[in-house]
Parts: sequence; structure tokens; C-alpha cells
Amino acid sequence: MAMTFETVKQVQDLRDHYWLLEEACERLNAREPRSHFAPDLYADILEGRARAVLGFVKDQPIGFFVTRPGHDSEGRPALLVWVAYTRPGTPPEALLAGMHMVEHLAKEEGQRTVVFTTQRKGWLRAAAKIGYQLAEYRFEKVIA
Repeated sequence: MAMTFETVKQVQDLRDHYWLLEEACERLNAREPRSHFAPDLYADILEGRARAVLGFVKDQPIGFFVTRPGHDSEGRPALLVWVAYTRPGTPPEALLAGMHMVEHLAKEEGQRTVVFTTQRKGWLRAAAKIGYQLAEYRFEKVIA
């Protein structure tokens, strides 16, 4: 399966694929206790505070990757993966290929580190397959 990835550069491309941002946020919100809000992603991409990459198979959108500047666990500048999403039914290798594209973007921007956080255990094995190491766990407790 030939996958292609394109950085969103035109406002119209962002508008045309807003439905995919909404879908990604809805599905991620159903799986994780933190919330993702499509208008926040859209605004940050539109204003240049974040970048978006669309994944395609045969001109059909299969995923959306949103990155923004951040820091690694040592406080050094890094590229933060805000959202990494592929549509249901998309082969798992598409997510890994999208992450490789994000790494390419990081290199273009002069970043030496790519960082992402997740609460999904499935990433423990998937991330290791593409060279990521677990750097930290984050625990939180709400005191009422």
C-alpha cells in the first residue's frame, strides 16, 4: 500500500480536512481521559503555532499528525507530537510511517528530539519498533 504524507500549507487544505480533525478528537477523547478540541488544533495550525501533516492512500485521507514546538525531559527544544491519528481500518504501519514523517519535519526544523505523550499502552511496543524510548511516566491525583 503506497502511503503519502503532505504538510498542510494552504488554508483551504486545512478547511477541506477539518472533518478529520473533528473525527480524531472525538475518537481520542473516547479513549483518553484528557480532552482534545478540534477548534484548538485548527486555530493553532492556522496561526502557525502548530503544523499539520495529512496521510493519504490513493488520494483518500487516512490520518492527521499535528506537531508544535515543545521541550524534552531535559528542557531542550523538541518537536512535540500533539495528535497522531489514523482512521479506523488503516493498517498499523500507517501510524508508524506518519511518525517517521514527523521525524523528518523535526530534522527540517533543526530539532534533535521528537516527544509525544500517551495514555495508551499499545504505544509501548509500537514506539519501541521505531526507536522511541520511554522517558517518564506521569502520575496525577485530583484532591477534592
